[in-house]
Amino acid sequence: MVQYKINEEIIGEPSLKVDEKKDDRRFAEMLSKYSGISQEKLEYFLEKHGVEILHKPDIMGLDNEQAQKLEEILIMLEGFNKKM
Repeated sequence: MVQYKINEEIIGEPSLKVDEKKDDRRFAEMLSKYSGISQEKLEYFLEKHGVEILHKPDIMGLDNEQAQKLEEILIMLEGFNKKM
């Protein structure tokens, strides 16, 4: 993830900007390598629905193996978030 700090004196309040397109592309690439789902399909659904696709893989019309792989990724990410 790329973050850019915006100085308070320039804008009026501090915030961060994220390069969402680049992050979505990279996330789609990683998901594709593990799940067998095309990167283009993942990029499209990430843009339209965000990471919610991990909770509702049926919206992408996946086969059982691909849906199972996404479920495994979701379980792994949820476990990682609990440790933080």
